[in-house]
Amino acid sequence: MDKPLFCTNRKCIHHKKEHKKLHWWTKFGFYKTILNGYVQRFRCKHCGKTFSVQTYNVNYYVKRIINYKKIMQHLSESMSLSSMSRTLKASVETISNRIERLARQIIVFHEYLKSNIKLKEDLTADGFESFVKSQYFPDNIHLLGGKDSQYLYYLNYVLLKRKGRMTELQKKRIKKLYKKVDFPKGALSKSFCEVVDEVFKLAESTDKYTVFYTDMKPEYKAVFKNHSSYNENKVTHTAIHSKKNRTTSDITFTNEYFDRELRKDQANHRRETTCFSRNISASICRMIVYFFNHNYLKNYRVKNREYNGVSHAEMAGVPKPKIKEVLNVIFRKRVFFSLENVESFARDLWCKKIKTPLKSKKDYVPEYAFM
Repeated sequence: MDKPLFCTNRKCIHHKKEHKKLHWWTKFGFYKTILNGYVQRFRCKHCGKTFSVQTYNVNYYVKRIINYKKIMQHLSESMSLSSMSRTLKASVETISNRIERLARQIIVFHEYLKSNIKLKEDLTADGFESFVKSQYFPDNIHLLGGKDSQYLYYLNYVLLKRKGRMTELQKKRIKKLYKKVDFPKGALSKSFCEVVDEVFKLAESTDKYTVFYTDMKPEYKAVFKNHSSYNENKVTHTAIHSKKNRTTSDITFTNEYFDRELRKDQANHRRETTCFSRNISASICRMIVYFFNHNYLKNYRVKNREYNGVSHAEMAGVPKPKIKEVLNVIFRKRVFFSLENVESFARDLWCKKIKTPLKSKKDYVPEYAFM
């Protein structure tokens, strides 16, 4: 890089991407690192902020380079963090750090690619159930997908209380645990409301009539009909019984497909596993990285040669040149929080505001994540 892209000081007039004024910076010497050798530094003439060519790299502030493509691949091969740690010869903390960096990249680039879609299919949503910390803390991850493309458009998270039969000992234990955890009222409805927000946002990109399929949870029907953007002439909601048989021709196949793939490919979501999630933010970051690989790199149909080289994203309507454009920069060009419009659940995840039950300390967020 011969010149800086913008000033990294959020309050500086040269911080915004669209600012094209020439000669706002000056070279400010070098510094030497073991990893990158001599690194060019710059200084902003307006605010005096100093930064280097490494500031714009996704590996900013790292002491070791690890291949992000390999991390993404291993996450899709049902490998646990400890297994990746042994394979890549790095600590579990280092692997977790790279997954978080990659998840922040994906949050921004997924929104960019999704904005190129003119919706041409119906949508379907369902709650994927797993747990964090222990089975006393089940969770619900809403997954919004394309009925025909199996492209994941959106996901979010909500913590639930355990349901079903329990022994007397379990009931006593659960009372003690739940006194220490805050369960906001109407959390499931609020979470689903964000999914419906996304549905109507996607429906605006097309003139076609859209059908939105879910299961028969009463909260879903109430949230949809009471939504501020409710327009029956644009989007209609259809509830399908959850016990209905699902094959590739069924309208709710996508829900079952996502469930199967996550159980198969994500170590922390397998049934009766020792690799369960210990931290909510880390768990969702892993899922986001996994779904990026699913959406943009994995073949739409693995065994059908007709779709060889065609991704789920292309089936949903994302232009192939746009996908190539993103793949050329996502593993090297760093995204900046202050320059992107990160909203809703994605913002909470980026800032690690989602609390893990029974964890007293706040999740550590490095200062560079907010630049």
